[in-house]
Amino acid sequence: MEIPTENKAWTYSKHGQPADVLSMSDLPIPSLSPSQVLVEIKAAGFNPVSYKAMKTFPSFMVKKPCVPENDLSGVVVASASTEFAKGDEVLGIIPAELQFKTGFGTLGKYAIVEHAHLVKKPSCSAANIELVRSLGAHDALDYKESDLSTQLATKYPVAEGKGFDIFFDTVGVQQLFDKCASYLNQNGTFVSISGDLGTAGEIAKTGKDLFMNKFLPTVLGGVPRKFSFILMKTSKDKLLKLATLCDEGKLRPVVDSTHDFNNVLEAYSVMMSGRAKGKVIVKGPSSDFYPSSSSPSSSSSSESSSSSGARIIH
Repeated sequence: MEIPTENKAWTYSKHGQPADVLSMSDLPIPSLSPSQVLVEIKAAGFNPVSYKAMKTFPSFMVKKPCVPENDLSGVVVASASTEFAKGDEVLGIIPAELQFKTGFGTLGKYAIVEHAHLVKKPSCSAANIELVRSLGAHDALDYKESDLSTQLATKYPVAEGKGFDIFFDTVGVQQLFDKCASYLNQNGTFVSISGDLGTAGEIAKTGKDLFMNKFLPTVLGGVPRKFSFILMKTSKDKLLKLATLCDEGKLRPVVDSTHDFNNVLEAYSVMMSGRAKGKVIVKGPSSDFYPSSSSPSSSSSSESSSSSGARIIH
């Protein structure tokens, strides 16, 4: 197979809703640098930061046209690095900050990826697959039933020695931190990885909340618990660790739904609904890795952790 010179990809050149700004484009594929790998995309995983950046980030923060999304699995087409060979099945990520700088994302037929952000795809044994299926959370709370912080305080009260040592919020719900002293132990840590980035005003409020959560003293009204906000930093060691955990059955990737390459707007609709129960996946144009599903509940969602609620560790 000759090295392709053109990439069919979804792109945007101005900020706005995905339905309003995304279009299919034919982009030239530049020459690879010594550290880069050209990957044919078999599946691109969606992340909330992509559509939020698409809606709100000004043009000077993102190189245009920009191919959205960051997560990928695929097959190596060409590599300037000796670490990978043509035909290798790989998984990896294009960090958001690099994507915004270069305009290279994963929502296309091909992606240019730094070799440090790729690892070879592991194979999972039948025994490990059965182990993966057996994994599940110890408890689940329905945030629609009633106020989630009240449910947590009732079921896991610190005063009765049932509080958590770590609370991991994957959505960025400020109210959960405001009220966490009732269910998070005194020396516990509230960890967040997200915030509301829908509008310029929401971005400003999120920034203020993160600052106050971290630095406002208790005597001035601050929450008497440690707060930590984590931004992902990609490294090959971390990718290898994740791949190993998946191979060993200790980490289970949960897929909410898969969508054909031409149905990207449908995929964004599922992601933006806040009801996805796992990863939203778009298949590469020539992929047969994943069966398509028109329903966002097509995976084994009964065992899944919802992307619209907090995850907790006791």
